[in-house]
Order: sequence, then C-alpha cells, then structure tokens
Amino acid sequence: MSQGIIPSVKGTVISSAVADVLSLIAVSRIRDTDREKYLISEDEELLESIITPVGWYSMASFGRLMELLAHIEAGGSSQDYFVERGTRAAERLLGSTYHHFDAEPGTWGRRVGETLMNLGQLVYNFTEWTFHEPEPGNYEVRVECSEGFHDPARYTSQGFLDYFASRASGKTIKTRSDCMPNGSIVYRFTDQP
Repeated sequence: MSQGIIPSVKGTVISSAVADVLSLIAVSRIRDTDREKYLISEDEELLESIITPVGWYSMASFGRLMELLAHIEAGGSSQDYFVERGTRAAERLLGSTYHHFDAEPGTWGRRVGETLMNLGQLVYNFTEWTFHEPEPGNYEVRVECSEGFHDPARYTSQGFLDYFASRASGKTIKTRSDCMPNGSIVYRFTDQP
C-alpha cells in the first residue's frame, strides 16, 4: 500500500452496513454493550452522518460495522454471512449504480473478468485487482495491497464475485478465497454441477 493512503471504501459499499446497523438500533436489536464492544467513536460519528455514494469512508469502520452485524444477525458465524451480504450487494449494485459492469449470461471469460477488475479498484482505494487464467477455462482474481482488506471485505467480495461469475457464465460458479503468504488474496472460480 502506498504511504499516506488511508484504506477506504466507497459509500456505495458501506451505505448498506450503516443502514442495517441503524435499523437494528431502531428496533433495539443492538444493545449499548454491543456498540461499546464493536464500535469506536469514529464509527458512531459515521452512523450519524449522511453517506454519499461517491464519498470515501474508513475501511476499518466498515470492518467494525460488518463484524457487529455478523454478531447480531448471524450469531458470530461471519464468513457465510459476509458472503451472503456480498451476493445481495452484487444484485443491488449491478442492477443500479454499477449496471454498466453487468454481463450477459454466457460471456464469462477473460474480457468480462478484466472489466470487473475496474470495479474492485473503483470501490477500494488501496487495492489492485488483476484477473488471471492459469489454465484454459480456469480463472482467478488476485487482490494486491490487501493490508486493511479484512475478512468482511474479503468474504463480501467473494459473494459479489460468486454472483457476478454465475450471472456472466449462465451457470452456478462458486468462488473460494485464499490469503497468500505475501498478504494478497486469491479468488478461484469453480463450476458447480
């Protein structure tokens, strides 16, 4: 990561986490003790602010908000919860704000995958996304500079990629993510029967 860059995420990504936390607070599902355990003052200030789609917001705050949501909504079973949130985010964002990144069924491959890499770099200011085809028909995505790219981001991205690859291929694709020794994240795609 370049010096001086504060890992940040676009408002289009963090806005649903903020809205969901606020909704759970409004119906008293999030207790003060939960807020004290998971959030810091910066996060509380974020909950009181207006989130703009093009604004940049702290990745650390995003992570803490997502961990709080996983604690409340999934009883701490966070990986599957984050993947599911990523799938829902893909449905929402590819159907609206980022519709120009959507792909028609049957178009999955290098060109569509490389186009998708622009979206990763558009929403995270500190990452570099690359698309690879290590063997014909086998694809993977590498996220470099992933310091600060915590598990909530890793697994929501995995859900997003599941949805996108499945939609673009016209069949069910499952994505697996691995954290490499150098800190990069590698997403590998597998066709499901």
